[in-house]
Amino acid sequence: MTSNLVSIQIVDEKTLLDACDLLHDSKFDLTKSTYDSKARIWKGTFKREFFEDPTLMTSKRKFIFLTKHIFPMAEASLTIKNVESINVVDKADIEEFTFNECQPEKNAYRLIFCEDMEIELNINGRPNGKFKDIQVLEEKGSLVTFRDKLGEAQTNQSNKSLNSDARNSGRAG
Repeated sequence: MTSNLVSIQIVDEKTLLDACDLLHDSKFDLTKSTYDSKARIWKGTFKREFFEDPTLMTSKRKFIFLTKHIFPMAEASLTIKNVESINVVDKADIEEFTFNECQPEKNAYRLIFCEDMEIELNINGRPNGKFKDIQVLEEKGSLVTFRDKLGEAQTNQSNKSLNSDARNSGRAG
Protein backbone atom coordinates (compact mmCIF):
# COMPACT_ATOMS: atom_id res chain seq x y z
CA MET A 1 0.00 0.00 0.00
CA THR A 2 2.84 2.42 0.74
CA SER A 3 6.58 2.49 0.30
CA ASN A 4 7.15 4.45 3.50
CA LEU A 5 6.97 1.53 5.93
CA VAL A 6 9.60 2.00 8.61
CA SER A 7 12.30 -0.48 9.55
CA ILE A 8 15.01 0.14 12.14
CA GLN A 9 17.82 -2.31 12.85
CA ILE A 10 18.42 -2.12 16.60
CA VAL A 11 22.14 -2.33 17.33
CA ASP A 12 22.51 -0.21 20.46
CA GLU A 13 20.63 1.82 23.04
CA LYS A 14 20.15 4.81 20.71
CA THR A 15 18.46 2.78 17.97
CA LEU A 16 16.24 1.03 20.53
CA LEU A 17 15.15 4.40 21.92
CA ASP A 18 14.56 5.70 18.36
CA ALA A 19 12.26 2.74 17.70
CA CYS A 20 10.45 3.32 21.00
CA ASP A 21 9.93 6.99 20.07
CA LEU A 22 7.97 5.82 17.02
CA LEU A 23 5.86 3.63 19.28
CA HIS A 24 4.86 6.41 21.70
CA ASP A 25 1.07 6.33 22.17
CA SER A 26 0.82 3.03 20.25
CA LYS A 27 -1.66 0.37 21.32
CA PHE A 28 -0.14 -2.84 22.65
CA ASP A 29 -1.90 -6.13 23.38
CA LEU A 30 -0.04 -7.93 26.18
CA THR A 31 -1.63 -11.27 25.27
CA LYS A 32 0.03 -11.13 21.82
CA SER A 33 3.57 -10.53 23.10
CA THR A 34 5.93 -13.50 23.22
CA TYR A 35 9.12 -14.43 25.01
CA ASP A 36 11.17 -17.43 23.89
CA SER A 37 13.50 -18.13 26.81
CA LYS A 38 15.56 -20.68 24.84
CA ALA A 39 16.18 -18.31 21.91
CA ARG A 40 16.21 -15.32 24.33
CA ILE A 41 13.91 -13.27 22.08
CA TRP A 42 11.05 -11.00 23.15
CA LYS A 43 8.55 -9.77 20.56
CA GLY A 44 5.70 -7.30 20.86
CA THR A 45 3.16 -6.17 18.30
CA PHE A 46 1.90 -2.60 18.31
CA LYS A 47 -0.71 -0.54 16.48
CA ARG A 48 0.78 2.89 15.86
CA GLU A 49 -0.14 6.19 14.24
CA PHE A 50 1.30 6.21 10.72
CA PHE A 51 2.44 9.69 9.68
CA GLU A 52 5.18 8.61 7.25
CA ASP A 53 3.02 8.88 4.12
CA PRO A 54 1.29 12.28 4.07
CA THR A 55 -0.73 11.27 0.98
CA LEU A 56 -2.72 8.92 3.22
CA MET A 57 -3.68 11.72 5.62
CA THR A 58 -6.74 13.95 5.32
CA SER A 59 -7.87 17.03 7.18
CA LYS A 60 -11.35 18.36 7.75
CA ARG A 61 -11.95 21.88 8.99
CA LYS A 62 -14.51 21.71 11.79
CA PHE A 63 -14.83 25.27 13.03
CA ILE A 64 -12.81 28.43 12.54
CA PHE A 65 -10.14 27.29 15.00
CA LEU A 66 -10.42 23.48 14.84
CA THR A 67 -9.23 20.96 12.25
CA LYS A 68 -9.62 17.18 12.47
CA HIS A 69 -6.70 15.26 10.97
CA ILE A 70 -7.34 11.66 9.93
CA PHE A 71 -4.47 9.23 9.34
CA PRO A 72 -3.98 5.49 8.97
CA MET A 73 -2.69 3.16 11.64
CA ALA A 74 0.15 0.71 11.08
CA GLU A 75 0.83 -2.66 12.62
CA ALA A 76 4.43 -2.76 13.83
CA SER A 77 6.62 -5.29 15.60
CA LEU A 78 9.46 -4.77 18.05
CA THR A 79 11.82 -7.71 18.44
CA ILE A 80 14.58 -7.68 21.06
CA LYS A 81 17.28 -10.38 21.19
CA ASN A 82 19.67 -11.42 23.99
CA VAL A 83 16.91 -11.10 26.59
CA GLU A 84 17.97 -13.10 29.64
CA SER A 85 14.65 -12.66 31.43
CA ILE A 86 11.54 -10.52 31.50
CA ASN A 87 9.45 -9.20 34.34
CA VAL A 88 5.89 -8.03 33.65
CA VAL A 89 4.21 -5.86 36.28
CA ASP A 90 0.56 -5.51 35.29
CA LYS A 91 -1.37 -3.65 37.96
CA ALA A 92 -4.19 -2.72 35.56
CA ASP A 93 -5.04 -6.33 34.63
CA ILE A 94 -6.33 -5.42 31.18
CA GLU A 95 -5.24 -6.67 27.76
CA GLU A 96 -4.64 -3.52 25.69
CA PHE A 97 -2.24 -0.82 26.82
CA THR A 98 -0.85 2.46 25.47
CA PHE A 99 2.94 2.56 25.18
CA ASN A 100 4.58 5.57 26.81
CA GLU A 101 8.37 5.22 26.95
CA CYS A 102 11.45 3.05 27.32
CA GLN A 103 13.68 3.72 30.32
CA PRO A 104 17.23 2.35 30.20
CA GLU A 105 18.54 0.81 33.41
CA LYS A 106 21.67 -1.16 34.21
CA ASN A 107 21.48 -4.28 31.97
CA ALA A 108 17.75 -3.75 31.49
CA TYR A 109 15.19 -1.71 29.59
CA ARG A 110 11.84 -0.89 31.14
CA LEU A 111 8.93 -0.50 28.72
CA ILE A 112 6.39 1.71 30.47
CA PHE A 113 2.73 1.87 29.53
CA CYS A 114 0.17 4.51 30.51
CA GLU A 115 -2.24 2.09 32.19
CA ASP A 116 0.03 1.05 35.06
CA MET A 117 1.90 -1.75 33.32
CA GLU A 118 5.64 -2.25 32.78
CA ILE A 119 7.76 -4.85 31.04
CA GLU A 120 11.36 -5.10 32.17
CA LEU A 121 13.67 -6.72 29.61
CA ASN A 122 16.94 -7.90 31.20
CA ILE A 123 19.45 -7.92 28.35
CA ASN A 124 22.85 -9.56 28.11
CA GLY A 125 25.04 -6.92 26.46
CA ARG A 126 23.68 -4.11 24.36
CA PRO A 127 20.23 -4.08 22.73
CA ASN A 128 19.92 -6.00 19.48
CA GLY A 129 16.83 -6.57 17.37
CA LYS A 130 14.49 -4.89 14.93
CA PHE A 131 11.56 -2.51 14.69
CA LYS A 132 9.44 -3.05 11.61
CA ASP A 133 6.17 -1.75 10.25
CA ILE A 134 4.32 -4.84 9.06
CA GLN A 135 1.45 -3.18 7.23
CA VAL A 136 -0.69 -0.09 7.00
CA LEU A 137 -4.13 -0.92 8.37
CA GLU A 138 -7.53 0.12 7.08
CA GLU A 139 -8.24 1.45 10.58
CA LYS A 140 -7.95 5.21 10.96
CA GLY A 141 -6.77 7.39 13.81
CA SER A 142 -7.39 11.08 14.30
CA LEU A 143 -6.39 14.12 16.25
CA VAL A 144 -7.78 17.61 16.52
CA THR A 145 -5.62 20.70 16.11
CA PHE A 146 -6.49 24.24 16.87
CA ARG A 147 -4.99 27.43 15.56
CA ASP A 148 -3.37 29.85 17.97
CA LYS A 149 -3.63 33.62 17.56
CA LEU A 150 -0.84 33.59 14.95
CA GLY A 151 -2.59 30.92 12.88
CA GLU A 152 -0.09 28.11 13.61
CA ALA A 153 -1.64 24.65 13.89
CA GLN A 154 -1.34 23.21 17.39
CA THR A 155 -2.25 19.69 18.50
CA ASN A 156 -4.55 18.99 21.39
CA GLN A 157 -1.93 16.54 22.74
CA SER A 158 1.41 18.29 22.83
CA ASN A 159 1.08 21.86 21.53
CA LYS A 160 3.52 20.94 18.78
CA SER A 161 2.87 21.62 15.15
CA LEU A 162 1.38 18.60 13.36
CA ASN A 163 4.34 18.59 10.98
CA SER A 164 6.92 19.05 13.73
CA ASP A 165 10.31 17.41 13.78
CA ALA A 166 8.91 14.79 16.19
CA ARG A 167 6.61 13.47 13.46
CA ASN A 168 9.02 13.78 10.53
CA SER A 169 12.45 12.92 11.91
CA GLY A 170 14.27 10.34 9.80
CA ARG A 171 11.52 7.76 9.70
CA ALA A 172 11.80 6.80 6.06
CA GLY A 173 12.26 3.08 5.65
